[in-house]
Amino acid sequence: TQTLGQTHSSSTAIVASLTRNVLIRSSGTNVNSGGNSAYLENLVTNTTSFNVSYGEFAYLGTAVGNCHGYDCGISFYGAGVLGSISSSTVRNGHIGIYLSNTSNITLSANNCYGNTAYGIHLNACSNITLSANNSYANTQHGIWIYSSSNNNLSANNGYGNLTGIDLESSSNNNILTANNTYGNTWGLYLNSSLNNTLNANNSYGNAAGL
Repeated sequence: TQTLGQTHSSSTAIVASLTRNVLIRSSGTNVNSGGNSAYLENLVTNTTSFNVSYGEFAYLGTAVGNCHGYDCGISFYGAGVLGSISSSTVRNGHIGIYLSNTSNITLSANNCYGNTAYGIHLNACSNITLSANNSYANTQHGIWIYSSSNNNLSANNGYGNLTGIDLESSSNNNILTANNTYGNTWGLYLNSSLNNTLNANNSYGNAAGL
């Protein structure tokens, strides 16, 4: 059934332009095995063609086989993929926003919550800007930086997760400024990562702060 202002698709849908308070969601609410497999993959290679503001994205991504990168939720997957997401909500999916093997992406003032894995995940990325994002009530990490260097994280809030902000596996030379992690099992966690700069971050009310 389709009503005014709604579009439904059971196969690949190519979206050319989205503006003004758009809601994109799966028809189902189960991202686990046997559930839905809807996802959003960004394929554009310029900074203006994927510039999302004030969107809402729900129940995207699949946990089957730990997903394959492109189908994890909202994905920027591969070298040359560009764009930005700001002032948007990404909720109740597998991985909220997933960036892999890409650079020069900006995520700002987004709310990522209730995802079965991570709110925001960077894998093998560089020159990414994360600012003023709220990542909370995700099953694992609020923000997970993995094998990603030379990124800038500022004024982000990670709370109510397993880990608020997690840097692992040679995530080097990142700058973290004025981020807040609280109410997590681990607040700010660094593992096998070097030469990161931490300035004026707050970590409190966690089982382990740093």
